Amino acid sequence: MKSHKQNQQLYSQEVAQELYSNQKSLFIKEENTRDSQSISDEYPLLKDVMTKYQALFVSCNLLLGIAPLILPNSYLQTGALFSTFFFLFLALISYISAEYVVESIGICNYIKFRKEQISQQYSNQLNNTPQYNGDNEGYKILQKQQKKQLKREFRINSKFELGEIALTFWGKEAQFLVSTIVIIFLIGVTIARCISISRILKNTFSEVSVLNNFYFWLGCLILFTSLFSFKNVSSFAWIQEYIAIIRLTAISLIFFACFYQIYLEGFQGIQFKEYPLVNLANFSSLSSSTTMFFCIHHSIPAFVKPITPQKHVKWVLKGTHILGLSVILGISFFGVQAFGEALIDKYDVNFINYNFEQNEVLVYYTTALYIFLNAIAYPVFIITVRNNMMELFAPSKIPKISSEITPYTFSFTVGILLFLGTISAIATNIQFVIDLIVGTLGVIIFLIIPTVSILEGRKRLKNDFGMDYQLNRYCSTFPNQYLPYFLMVVGIIGFTYNSYNLFI
Repeated sequence: MKSHKQNQQLYSQEVAQELYSNQKSLFIKEENTRDSQSISDEYPLLKDVMTKYQALFVSCNLLLGIAPLILPNSYLQTGALFSTFFFLFLALISYISAEYVVESIGICNYIKFRKEQISQQYSNQLNNTPQYNGDNEGYKILQKQQKKQLKREFRINSKFELGEIALTFWGKEAQFLVSTIVIIFLIGVTIARCISISRILKNTFSEVSVLNNFYFWLGCLILFTSLFSFKNVSSFAWIQEYIAIIRLTAISLIFFACFYQIYLEGFQGIQFKEYPLVNLANFSSLSSSTTMFFCIHHSIPAFVKPITPQKHVKWVLKGTHILGLSVILGISFFGVQAFGEALIDKYDVNFINYNFEQNEVLVYYTTALYIFLNAIAYPVFIITVRNNMMELFAPSKIPKISSEITPYTFSFTVGILLFLGTISAIATNIQFVIDLIVGTLGVIIFLIIPTVSILEGRKRLKNDFGMDYQLNRYCSTFPNQYLPYFLMVVGIIGFTYNSYNLFI
């Protein structure tokens, strides 16, 4: 007869083999999980996946909004030298905080996996099993196999919005707070973009009837957004590819126009009497506009989950930030060299393409196409807003496939679009909208939420599962444990500064 110790070892071995022998069953997606169902169930010719290049195009279309056209104004007012270093600094911390969002999503998936898979199937057996020491054979098998499976356990099988990350870490109250911030921010950004796009297109075609009407372009934007707000992000990734190519072509033409203007008129200089190399008096507008440019963190869950293989997630984030930094820094620097103080509007934003009308007519009209193509990012914004609102107010009515049209998804979408259209029609000052919404809530989404989330997520891994956070396959490239605290302090200072400047 076997001894009690031998029976314990045999039982531990059986549990270990059961846990890790059938890998497929452990990592299969739940049938009732929202967004885990393949899009091929709805669109047989498509799959819910994106290559790294498709994901890069999607993220770049989110990034390359109106900021490249308005930042030269703030760049010169704040001082070219200071603005250059600020762009570099903000691009770096944006990338780090974006990695924190991805790492937090991975942690949430790990927690979900451990709680809903292992605990449901084996908790009763494991809870009745005595503790084993390091010499126990079954314990060794579990420990060895666990190391091999860490990458699979952290895999992003479920999409976690920022609000859902807050729910996982802190509960419903935190989810409500974070989701509300994301909703207001996205609505504010979309309003600013709607006003900007409609105004630019109206002015560009000022001599063409119908096309010189602000409300015509605003209606076109709302209509376009409504048509694509019931599509999965990956289902129109192929459209994003072509649009990204067109937009990059338009940006290349903007560079060409700046060089051509320099050829015609010569260098205008990099500093002026009113605008020295460092001029912190105008820093708030630069901070708000640059934050709006880099703040895509709210939409990271939408385009990260479909990336296949997932090892390319960080590649996409790096490519997005390098490209974005190159665009805004290049256009701002050469724009100042080409047009000098003509870029400045002290009371509202000045779009650099207005300066092309006299000598670079082709580019002047091409940039109108660039600005209209900003609308391709709107469906992603609306989908994110709708998902967060339904999580708060109608969680039981969320369809298994987020792009499915139901009475509730239709009502929420129409309500959001009508609100956006109404506010965009009556608002006037674009820079005020940017400073009010982006300069405050944008900093929270940009820095504070990602850093607070990663600190809590890493603590959960250690306390609940005895896991070193650096074993997470999505662990940040900058894994220093004190760095999130530094970025959090930067975020708090930025929020306080921008809020203060709204009232002076």
